[in-house]
Amino acid sequence: MLDDLAALVIQLDDTELVGGDIAIHLVEIGYCNARYRDAIDFASALRARLRRYVRLPEVAEAAREEFKERVG
Repeated sequence: MLDDLAALVIQLDDTELVGGDIAIHLVEIGYCNARYRDAIDFASALRARLRRYVRLPEVAEAAREEFKERVG
């Protein structure tokens, strides 16, 4: 799994997008009752989102805009 995540991060080449995605989802766990069974489940969900960002650049762009709005 870690190799998959590393490859996706390299492929995206956008640390702000990846970091923002992780940060937002950690905040949702801490403050918005989002739940994952364990760290593997969290990493699997992250991998799915990153794959979607790679496959659909418009989704990645929408995520960037959402992160900017949330950060303020």
